[in-house]
Amino acid sequence: MIHYPYDLHTHTKLSDGWDDVRGNVRSAEACGMEMVAITDHVSQETIGIVDQVITQVQSARKESPIRVLAGVEAYIVDSTGAISIDAECESKLDLVLADFGGRTSGIGHDAPANKTEALTLLVSAIIGASQLDHLHILAHPFSLGRLDCPLALDDLTPSALQEIAQAMVSGNLVFEIMNQFHYWWPGVPIAQLTDRYAEIVALFAHEGVRFSLGSDGHRTGAIGNLSWCYRVADLAGLTDEMMFVPA
Repeated sequence: MIHYPYDLHTHTKLSDGWDDVRGNVRSAEACGMEMVAITDHVSQETIGIVDQVITQVQSARKESPIRVLAGVEAYIVDSTGAISIDAECESKLDLVLADFGGRTSGIGHDAPANKTEALTLLVSAIIGASQLDHLHILAHPFSLGRLDCPLALDDLTPSALQEIAQAMVSGNLVFEIMNQFHYWWPGVPIAQLTDRYAEIVALFAHEGVRFSLGSDGHRTGAIGNLSWCYRVADLAGLTDEMMFVPA
């Protein structure tokens, strides 16, 4: 099994979490993490969160023996791959994640009903995001089950996945395995979801993509829980050399 005691995706009450930065850090430490990232949601409308995250992370670092990163989770705006923050914002931070969400035009909302068209937009979005120097991690890739996008995981063709993987390698974009991925696919049995996602992860690993793990925890009890991540990583045959560790 890989050795990866780093939770690089957590939220606090600065956005939609329930606890403060200090609580997240203590929870990560209690779970044996050696590094934790605070990655609250941010957009151009809520850009002030960035300075608050940085201030609270600096305070948490003074009392914690583990490494604490100041980051954000932006969202992918549309099928061009643009994200909701710019390079100037990224320059203040240790880590930037971005995900697909309800505000992602053409994928999260107003998605085409035709699956071929939907897959084209998805591929375009990730290829575009891979070209951004101010984006480090693609958060929980293919979390489409609660979005407007009609694609199921089995609709992601090998050729499309390979094209995405190659773009991510070229752009040095990291693939996050997220512990609560099952939330996005409420109708899929856990065993089936785990096996299929491990297949996808293995394909990306074969292409040379690097990976991170994150709890996406919104409460302190979830911070540092990476058990499903380890399960997927083990099934996919990931090794320590394939994992991303922030400098």
